[in-house]
Amino acid sequence: MANYSFAWDYQINSHDCDLNNHITPSGLLRYLQETANPHVEQLGKGYDVLKSEGQAFILSRVAVTLHRPLYAYERVQGHTTPEESKGVSFLRTISLKQAGQPVATLSSLWALVNVEDRSLVRVSDAHLNMPTGKGIEHHAPLKFRIPKELSMEELGTFRAEYSLCDRNRHMNNTTYPNVLCNLIPPEDGTPFLEGRRISELSIAYLSEMSYGAKATAYMAKDEDGTLFFRTLREDGKVGIEARMVFEKLKD
Repeated sequence: MANYSFAWDYQINSHDCDLNNHITPSGLLRYLQETANPHVEQLGKGYDVLKSEGQAFILSRVAVTLHRPLYAYERVQGHTTPEESKGVSFLRTISLKQAGQPVATLSSLWALVNVEDRSLVRVSDAHLNMPTGKGIEHHAPLKFRIPKELSMEELGTFRAEYSLCDRNRHMNNTTYPNVLCNLIPPEDGTPFLEGRRISELSIAYLSEMSYGAKATAYMAKDEDGTLFFRTLREDGKVGIEARMVFEKLKD
């Protein structure tokens, strides 16, 4: 079990919920990731400090397990700590809890880069002086592969529009899940997410999408109903690969 070094309180905003009044995949990812932001700010290594030093953290992979449904106005507490890391991979664990029990768990892998030449900074050279703890195991895999035998079907295109981008002028990593869910075809004439909730989410961020850029999304489904996604930028580079598992909500 992780030894968390920071906690932050939330109430789930209704605007982060969907047609089921359940938290959206992107909403879930935002609450989990946001827990880390005040932590690094408190430790003196926030976005602006790193920028002044010519460095930035870039998210490489993320995996989330939602252990039970999470609805509007529920209160949760975010807990986080950096994991013991080595090489050029910075690991962090984050959980949302209620009454001390995990509602959602996130594992993430980050890279620290020198902005000017995009070179990677090793953990041993970063001197972040952050407390570390052990990670926590959960269902969603941090590393996965899209099975080669699956046929990927084109879903449609999307752009890195104003509402999807952050101050780096790139599509924010938390916005991808909802964009992909927008493109999932209806089943029997009803929206795919009608009566369903996200239970597992894994994303590999392979290349960034700049403001205004266009990409095409593709999807495949395995025999267990797990959905796999790939996005291709206009220049032919893979943007992200994703894995999502959905469960039916009980009446």
